[in-house]
Amino acid sequence: MRIAADVELYNFTAYNTFILEASNRIPPWQPPPKCDRSLTRFAKRDTSNVVLQQEFESLRESFGSHMEFYTDGSRTNTGVSCAMVTETTTRSHCIKKIMSIFSAEVYAVILALNYILQNQVKSSVIYTDSLSCVHAITSLHTSKNFLVQRAQYIASKIINKGYSL
Repeated sequence: MRIAADVELYNFTAYNTFILEASNRIPPWQPPPKCDRSLTRFAKRDTSNVVLQQEFESLRESFGSHMEFYTDGSRTNTGVSCAMVTETTTRSHCIKKIMSIFSAEVYAVILALNYILQNQVKSSVIYTDSLSCVHAITSLHTSKNFLVQRAQYIASKIINKGYSL
C-alpha cells in the first residue's frame, strides 16, 4: 500500500518506471556462474592464430566430458541475429533490427542456457567470443539490461540444480 501512495505522490507512470520481473530476480547471495577468462591474457592482434588455437584446445581438454556450446551474435545491414551450436543442435534467431551486437551475444548465450535447462544437461561449457557479455553475466552488480538479467536468472537455475556450468 505504501508503494501505491509513493507512485501517486511522485507521479510515477508506466513510461518512466521500470519494474524488474519477479521471475528474473536472483538473490544477492547467489554466486555468479564460473567463467574461465584465461584466453584473455593473449592480445588477439599480437598472438598468432596457431598459438590461440593451441591454447583453446588446451582449454577444451580441461572441460573433459562437458557438453560444448558455441554462441555468437552478429549485426549486418539487413538485421541482427544470434545462434547457439552444439555437436548435434543448432538454434538461431533473427532479432529486432534495433538490437545491439551485445544484445545479440547475450541472447545467443540465453539460447544455450535454455537448452541446458530444458534438456537437463548436467555438465556443460559455453564458449563465446564476447568478453563484454561474459563480464555482464558474471558481474556481481545488478544489471539494468533485461537480457543480462534473464541470462543470470537461467544460469542460477542451472547452478541451483547442481549442474556444472
